[in-house]
Amino acid sequence: MSVKILATGDLHIGKRSSGLTNDADEMATKHTWGRIVDMVINNDFNILVLTGDIVDRDNRYFEAIGPLQSGFSRLKEAGIPIFMVAGNHDYDVLRQVADPTKYENIRFLGINGKWDIKTISVNGQTIRFAGWSFPAQHVVTNPLQELDIDISEEPTIGLLHSDLESNNSHYAPVRTENFLEHPVDAWILGHIHKPQIIRDTPPIVRYPGSPQALSPKEQGIHGPLQIIVESKNNIHIEQIPLSPVRYETISIDISEAKSEEILRKWVVDKTLQYKENNRTNLLETRFLILDILLIGQHPNVGNVEAWMSTIQDTFNYDYEEGINITVRKVDYDIMPTIEHLSDLAKESSPAGLLAETILAIQNGQSTPLLNQLIKKWKNSVERINNSPTYHRLKTNHRIVKPDDHTAKREILTQCRRLLAELLIQKSEK
Repeated sequence: MSVKILATGDLHIGKRSSGLTNDADEMATKHTWGRIVDMVINNDFNILVLTGDIVDRDNRYFEAIGPLQSGFSRLKEAGIPIFMVAGNHDYDVLRQVADPTKYENIRFLGINGKWDIKTISVNGQTIRFAGWSFPAQHVVTNPLQELDIDISEEPTIGLLHSDLESNNSHYAPVRTENFLEHPVDAWILGHIHKPQIIRDTPPIVRYPGSPQALSPKEQGIHGPLQIIVESKNNIHIEQIPLSPVRYETISIDISEAKSEEILRKWVVDKTLQYKENNRTNLLETRFLILDILLIGQHPNVGNVEAWMSTIQDTFNYDYEEGINITVRKVDYDIMPTIEHLSDLAKESSPAGLLAETILAIQNGQSTPLLNQLIKKWKNSVERINNSPTYHRLKTNHRIVKPDDHTAKREILTQCRRLLAELLIQKSEK
């Protein structure tokens, strides 16, 4: 018979989803923990797996202890075993909250940074769990180098809270190839909040991600993993949409938007279309927070920006399905529509120089002005990239490459915008 496991991590109980104007109670992660407990008990799951950072580190202990222990008590009464490891946020408090002497259904693995291997028999099948927990807030060594586990005919699942493909990380750095060095059939990881499939063939390697989306950086489906273990070589994993919050970006081509009314209608229509296309995985979503990206070409970019200036304050839809949709921000990737470039380029005026530069970039040619602009742009980027102030931010920010291709792309964008503004000013005189 198969074994049904629910796996999750990075709940960070004590936190709330960001970017919301609504202060509803269900935005707190402790409520998502309660829904996870309900799901395990009410949907015939045999085991619950937790991969660390269940409690948020920033003074959230007292907010987390009540909901966590209430959930552990309910799972204990239901006879649901829990296998867990601690992460860098809760390395010191999770053991206090999930005391195995109080909750005999809890198997806390890898205490003090030492690997544990425990087995459990469910539905006539034996499964091994190998787990390692953070012994301190920071660990710079690779914990997989210390794992010693024998080959077994039993399905084996590894639990590890770690940072993948980052040699200089302070959070138990490992590399993907390390997982292939051990006789483990599936690895369920913690630490990364956005769900990720690292490997979908044996050994399976997955980050469940946070079951509740916590920030606009974490777009897409969020929820725990359902793991069905049929045998050692037959393990099925799928994500269950559970998060009450969903962050998404919607792109809208506004090239044919002739008025504010048309543009606003398109925004509403595109939002409704997204909701309909994703109806099945939005069933548990209560708050859909959108970033809108406007793309295409338009004769007056300034007008478009003015038309959209109040949307963040005024766009707020409550639908019958119980979904509240709001707009967090609007980004623009719009190129000004410019006609008769060739004629403009013949003029000995600022507009003519800009038109000539645009045509040169588009046709793969060069002009003295374009060469000068490229040189200045590259020098400026080099100076920024090498400045001590900017250097400290490099790990978290995209570094612009000072090459000719990137320079021309940026110069083209700015030339088109400047030329469009000049033409608008000229037409208004």
